[in-house]
Amino acid sequence: MGLATEIGRRIANATTTDQRIGWSMAVNTRWTATARWKGRGIYHLIFPMSIMDGSIQNSYRLGRRPGQKGPRHLLSNQGRDEKLATGRGNSNGKVQIRKTLRIGTWNVRSMLQLGKVQVLGEELERNKVDICGLAEVRWEGQGHFTTSDGHTIVYSGGEHRGQRGVAIWISRKIGGNIEEYRTVNDRILMVRVNAKPRNISIIQVYAPTTTNLEEDIDRFYGEVEKIIRKVPRRDILIVMGDFNAKVGKQTTDEYATVVGKGGLGTGNEAGERLVEFCLDNELRLCNTWFEHHPRRLYTWTSPDGKTRNQIDYIAIAQKWADSIRNCRAYPGADCDSDHNLIIAKLKIKLIKKEERGTDKKVEYRGSVWAKGRGVKCESQK
Repeated sequence: MGLATEIGRRIANATTTDQRIGWSMAVNTRWTATARWKGRGIYHLIFPMSIMDGSIQNSYRLGRRPGQKGPRHLLSNQGRDEKLATGRGNSNGKVQIRKTLRIGTWNVRSMLQLGKVQVLGEELERNKVDICGLAEVRWEGQGHFTTSDGHTIVYSGGEHRGQRGVAIWISRKIGGNIEEYRTVNDRILMVRVNAKPRNISIIQVYAPTTTNLEEDIDRFYGEVEKIIRKVPRRDILIVMGDFNAKVGKQTTDEYATVVGKGGLGTGNEAGERLVEFCLDNELRLCNTWFEHHPRRLYTWTSPDGKTRNQIDYIAIAQKWADSIRNCRAYPGADCDSDHNLIIAKLKIKLIKKEERGTDKKVEYRGSVWAKGRGVKCESQK
């Protein structure tokens, strides 16, 4: 019996209107490879009868085993996003994960809208981001929480809602690797991630604009330097966020260790202040070191759409600069913001903690238990 004949029979025997509509829509269904799995060689065979009566239970991969017909079942370790290292784990329960870490920063221009947290999570998942710093979240207070999708967000805001605020979004895959975090103020936040061969200390910032007083800008950079000095020397240091500064394209060797040929346009006074800060702290602006089309360089668009500048950056300690494989803007990412998402690819080995069944307890001071392990939380005044 043909597929169309079988569907026609089921349409005729359907007892409700919804069933008739469902079977009618299923007439043109074919074997499909969804976009999400197509690049990984994983295909789903869609059988209309199985979908309607709920009998389909497994995903399949195209290809046949010798002596067998039809698709074969996925093995238990196929379709995973990460590859487990060979060999047994250490005695302390750590499991190594070999992967490229994708670290991003994004000025989201407020997280107060209903459903914005979920939309942000979906966009970051779609772009395969592991850790993302957020600017202008505009939340009040400090702390952390777990989203409905299992991701972790650490945030640091002011006393009043609707002003400034920074946060760091951590994917659920590595949420258990948070070692500690420090909330400085509504412009500066630091999160330390347990990783191999070195831990990663990430500082997310939101710098004052050029309309602010010079004293405010000096105070901001002074506070960032204070938190940098508290980072262990063996850690991989990353400072990222919205610096509200244009460093431009490098044309001389004066700042060759900080700014590369991937800068956009010409710099301004705020950009010179940022470059001096990077020189003093031995940092390199990653998204200026990779030459891309201008569409992959600009990070902010003016309301009239006529002006595009590069004012958001991901900076890394110069001794770890070779660990960055690429860094560019992703204008296709959308969360209702006039800033573009920036992603840097860091080649590193993470340490995955095994869950012990302990629920996360949220505290803003003292010890915080995350998935069975202690997470140190500090707030600076």
